[in-house]
Amino acid sequence: MIKALYFRYILKLYLKNFGLVLLGVSLFYIIVDFATHFQKLSNSINLQILYIYYTFLYGIEFLYPLALLFGFLLTLNTLISRNELVPFFSSGFRRRDLLKPILGVGIIVVLAGWGVASSPLAYSLQKATSILEGRPTTNRNLFLKWKGKVVSIGKIEPILGNATDIKIFYLSPSSQIVKIASIKTARFTGREWEGKGTITLLGEKEWKSYTTYFHFLPNFRPKVVSNLKKLNSISFIDAYYALRYFKNLDINAIFSILFFKIWTPVLILEIILLLFLSAPIHRRLTNLPLFMIKSSLLGVLGWGVELLLFKFAKQGVVPFYLLGVPVGIITGVVIWKFLKKE
Repeated sequence: MIKALYFRYILKLYLKNFGLVLLGVSLFYIIVDFATHFQKLSNSINLQILYIYYTFLYGIEFLYPLALLFGFLLTLNTLISRNELVPFFSSGFRRRDLLKPILGVGIIVVLAGWGVASSPLAYSLQKATSILEGRPTTNRNLFLKWKGKVVSIGKIEPILGNATDIKIFYLSPSSQIVKIASIKTARFTGREWEGKGTITLLGEKEWKSYTTYFHFLPNFRPKVVSNLKKLNSISFIDAYYALRYFKNLDINAIFSILFFKIWTPVLILEIILLLFLSAPIHRRLTNLPLFMIKSSLLGVLGWGVELLLFKFAKQGVVPFYLLGVPVGIITGVVIWKFLKKE
């Protein structure tokens, strides 16, 4: 019963601090970004609101690991300043007991962040950039080879899942064209494309054509196509389909995006573990402001190293797997610290 009360107390305190920090840093990010790009934005109020909305979504996705860190530091500062850790430990609590609500919130938030990274919200930055540059999020004149077919697309709208002027050339095992499908307008249903078009069968003596409404190109996903030439962001699901179905891709760019989204929050959780294991239980045992400054610098440094490695890996300067090196180092330190404390 007592443990449940303490659990709820720490959980409520950490959730409040995390929410306040996340909202604060996201709003600050919006203000700085909007002030920087205000002159480039359209005079349309609707477009400005949409730009702010997409920028806010991207700010949350990008900065939530830091919100986890600073929310924890605020919580830890409150516990130490009020001398609440002493009665906790005097009542038989161990550090692992006090970490459960904090890690519980952290794991749920990270899983939610990965869920967002698997959804269309992963393209918030792309949408905001399109509004800023005054262009629609479309791609034109694409020519791709896919699963034994050559696909020509006049224009594709990845956000809406629409495409126009599609031609599909079906190839035989000897790479001869045996069938051509021409579709003026097509729509992506989530699994496949559908639309009304003309199919031409190329026989040896004669060609036969007929018009029909049909389904074609299963799992040929529009957002994958839209990100092949310029990858600012990609969702986990679209990355899977891109790596599975498309050849000659910039593997380093795709994996650097995935690794940054996966390993950065994991690194922050490990830093939270390390800081809690190193934290004093009473404010008189250390210089609390100095400890908080050092802890903040360590967390920001870890996040910054991941961001720097991501930028280098995305440009092909370093291999993408280097983003896992800081996580491995902090994991070893946390295990050593945990065994020492226990």
